[in-house]
Amino acid sequence: MSTTSTAFAFGSFDYLCSQVALPACPLLGSSRISAGGPGSEPLCYSRNINVVGGLLVFEPGALAVHLAAIVVAAIIIFNIKSKYTAVGRKEIVFFFYMYGLTVIFEFLLVSNFVPTASVVYPQALITSPFSADSPIGLYIVYLVFPALMIIVYVVMQVIMVVYTLDSRWSLGDLFAGAIFFIIGIVFQFAVSVDICQLTTHYADGLFFCTFCTLLAVMMVYKFWDSITKEDLEFAVGGGANVWEIKDPLLNDVDDTEFDVPSARSQPRY
Repeated sequence: MSTTSTAFAFGSFDYLCSQVALPACPLLGSSRISAGGPGSEPLCYSRNINVVGGLLVFEPGALAVHLAAIVVAAIIIFNIKSKYTAVGRKEIVFFFYMYGLTVIFEFLLVSNFVPTASVVYPQALITSPFSADSPIGLYIVYLVFPALMIIVYVVMQVIMVVYTLDSRWSLGDLFAGAIFFIIGIVFQFAVSVDICQLTTHYADGLFFCTFCTLLAVMMVYKFWDSITKEDLEFAVGGGANVWEIKDPLLNDVDDTEFDVPSARSQPRY
């Protein structure tokens, strides 16, 4: 484990990997490029646990949150699919499918269930098209592009709510999700080493970042649910809709005045 801190530099994973154990760190870093080392390692990381068969499992706390995230994603997908007429149903389901798939990949890679020496490891990370000697492309795809997409999503949703909806309460869910995500990034890249040292290696920033990301994703679902209304006429699973006329003027009218003779009462010629 490294004992010296690395300065932040755009396009370099050295500083990021010195703070927390990202899945891509074993394949990157100046130590791996210059001396053929194992890649970048964090200054401090959580304890490993030894399970059946002598397998070392890394980041057990983060893995527990990953398992919870998979269950939560499955429940949310089920709830979304039950809203057959909701606007944006396919798009939000696709988002949660991608989130669940990402969580599964991280669970396998971070935990050491897929060893870093395995040939499957770089393929699972989809890092083969990028060069370890110049990881600027991977840096942009891994960090910069997702950050820009989150900013664009938040701005577009704010504009949509302000100009098309009467209520502004749903913005609270959106802002809460953004705050959770930012807090998770701070835990991951700013105070991870301090947390690890204070907890004597029982937890690090990856655990708190994974938990905050789960909360942020749950807020995305809550925001979508708060701005989406189903068509009651075609809703599935609900009881029969009872429509009642509330106009008092119509209650005074004798229903017999509007009786239409049935076909049987008509004389036949």
